[in-house]
Amino acid sequence: MKRVFYAFFCLKSLFLFAQAENNLSKPTEKYHLSAKKTASAILLDGVLDEQMWLQAEVAKDFWQKFPFDSSFAKIKTEARIAYDKDFIYVAITCYHAENQGLNQYLATTLKRDFEPETNDMAAVYFDTFLDQTNGFAFGTTPYGVQREGLVANGGSDGVFAEWDNKWYLETKRYEDKWIAEMAIPFKSLRFKAGSQQWRIQFYRQDLKNNEQSTWTKAPRNFGPAVMSFYGDLDFEEPLSATGSNVSLIPYLAGNANTDWINEQPTKYEGSLGLDAKVAVTSSLNLDLTVNPDFSNVEADVQQSNLSRFELFFPERRQFFLENSDMFAQIGYPGIRPFFSRRIGIYYDEQQGLYRQNKILFGARLSGKVDENWRLGLLTMQSQKTPTEGTTNYSVAVLQRKVFTRSNVSAFVVNKQVFGDEKGFSWRSPHANRVVGVEYGLFSKNNKWNGDFFVHRSFTDDDQKPNQMAAAGFIAYDTPAFALETALNYVGENYNPEVGFAPRKGYIQHFINPRWGYFPKNPKISKVINNHGFGFNNVLIINANSQLTDTAGITLGNKLIDRESIIFYYFNFLNTTQFNVYAGNFYTYLFNAFDPTNNGGLALPAGGGYAYSFAGFEFQSNNRKSFVYTLNGEYGSYFNGNLLFGRFEAGYRMQPYGTFSVSGTISDIKLPKPYNSTTLLLIGPRVDLSFNRKLFWTTFLQYNSQINNINVNSRLQWRFKPVSDVFFVYTDNYFASDETIKFSGGRETLFRAYQPKNRAFVLKITYWLNL
Repeated sequence: MKRVFYAFFCLKSLFLFAQAENNLSKPTEKYHLSAKKTASAILLDGVLDEQMWLQAEVAKDFWQKFPFDSSFAKIKTEARIAYDKDFIYVAITCYHAENQGLNQYLATTLKRDFEPETNDMAAVYFDTFLDQTNGFAFGTTPYGVQREGLVANGGSDGVFAEWDNKWYLETKRYEDKWIAEMAIPFKSLRFKAGSQQWRIQFYRQDLKNNEQSTWTKAPRNFGPAVMSFYGDLDFEEPLSATGSNVSLIPYLAGNANTDWINEQPTKYEGSLGLDAKVAVTSSLNLDLTVNPDFSNVEADVQQSNLSRFELFFPERRQFFLENSDMFAQIGYPGIRPFFSRRIGIYYDEQQGLYRQNKILFGARLSGKVDENWRLGLLTMQSQKTPTEGTTNYSVAVLQRKVFTRSNVSAFVVNKQVFGDEKGFSWRSPHANRVVGVEYGLFSKNNKWNGDFFVHRSFTDDDQKPNQMAAAGFIAYDTPAFALETALNYVGENYNPEVGFAPRKGYIQHFINPRWGYFPKNPKISKVINNHGFGFNNVLIINANSQLTDTAGITLGNKLIDRESIIFYYFNFLNTTQFNVYAGNFYTYLFNAFDPTNNGGLALPAGGGYAYSFAGFEFQSNNRKSFVYTLNGEYGSYFNGNLLFGRFEAGYRMQPYGTFSVSGTISDIKLPKPYNSTTLLLIGPRVDLSFNRKLFWTTFLQYNSQINNINVNSRLQWRFKPVSDVFFVYTDNYFASDETIKFSGGRETLFRAYQPKNRAFVLKITYWLNL
């Protein structure tokens, strides 16, 4: 325990030092941009010939952000802002190098919400509440492709592009530049009525000339969305309230489903549902959903599992992704009291796949109450599953801003089951709750951030001890040095049924320092942008008072896991990356475990295993049409050896789409009588955008570990803004012969490539503003 107390003391000292720097940080140099009010509408055509644009103040002299951050940008960019009672208008002029030509741009798709890393782009970021915490982002490529998103946590996590809303855009390409004109409805934003100042940042990425730039000076180790470095946007007159703002999004869907494993004939079903967005105030939004349908959501990217714990799959459903930062980021990775994939999804053990369970209705109220308070309320009611009755899931979060950008919050997560899998009952047979308080640290200069929390779970009338979880995490980030360290505790009876906490009964401490170097020798800096090295060190100590070894002796505070990794990295000027690493792990098995996860003879409980490995990772020049990533690793693994390989390769048919393939191979060799196996996961994929309204995505996934071949194909037609027609085809097949045992003793042999299930979906959504 001495190590734990020492780690806690160091963590507390870092926290106090970070808070002191937070309070003493000097504000950055001020940048101001004025926005004049116009009485006439601006025609979006990529031609800045309106009188308002000719008279508008120009944001210019952008700072270079990459490859260096100490001088003005080489490629010229200009930005202008105007507004009327309904819209805020943005014009960004992106000049390019001489003789570049009309269409010499890098763009991988015409589909909305493009990946920013692989496209030439320009963007604007708004901090509408002046809180340096939450904001909005709008971006485009030279081909007029839209990308919008929410900025949360001060921009430290980038932009949450899952947020969709109505706004308008046109671009025009010239011989020496391209121009973007945006019209963003004030109704699509959240702000304080009567405000006359926002904060703003402009960002430009020119991959052809390998340069990123921002209007205000921002360090290159932070993303462009980080709100510490925005300038001021001053409106000529105070902004009026947006008035009534209600959007209805009805849908109509039809589907056909066939299940060969359970010998069910094809079912033809139809459904009708409705989403609604209501602006309660100009800063508080209510989202409602009745009979939501997620059949158009892309299938999960499958993973091979070599661990002893549950894998994490990200949320992909639109309703849960929008405005999710208050809910999804409670806690810490591996200690999440709320994980939205527990709602409306259950695991089918027979088929080894996650399946959707119908959600009956739901509501979410989220946003700013005033300058310092944020509120988040979520409730969802799901239909019964094969193992559980109809269930209500609710979350309440109240957050208070403290200091410049930090916050304190309290929350409660509640799961209430009504009846069982056979029927409904008002008398709840089961309930689970988690309550907690958290402190989020975000320094003014963004060098420090942290998270400190205490949680407590309650299940029915259970009086078991050790149902708490607590953690303290703090990080310091500069180009030359970065450090992350944390101390986490999870009791053996901590039970967040609506959350994600795959491991219980432990104390974890990690410390991850990194040193970075930026070559000053011109001959080297023309090739290597930066390089450095670091360490990742993790200690996990048993905290389960009931855990015993094979002799029945309580383990106490025994070290049960250790991870130590040293690495060196190179980031080249042309965006190529190369890393090498080596590590040593220690694992104590307190339960029997088959390292292949393939049903073989398990290693016995009560033994410890130390194993070492080394590896590399290479990522090619991200600006080329053909890009690839290679990762290889070899070393000992428990009482045997593991050869691991991962690859990703893609060809970009600019700007219409990408043909790609990815895969992993895990070759595990264990001595007899233990099992050896080779796990293969491979997935080719096609993403095509025929124009800015018609898109087609198809991918195949072969997963030998779960004996499954998945095919998912989706055609999307955006016939009006944020209104779509989807056609989705999904198929699952056996990858090899498999015998399945059913309840009642029946056994059935399924041959390789025999279908498991198949689904066709046709869905129409329409966005209607009232």
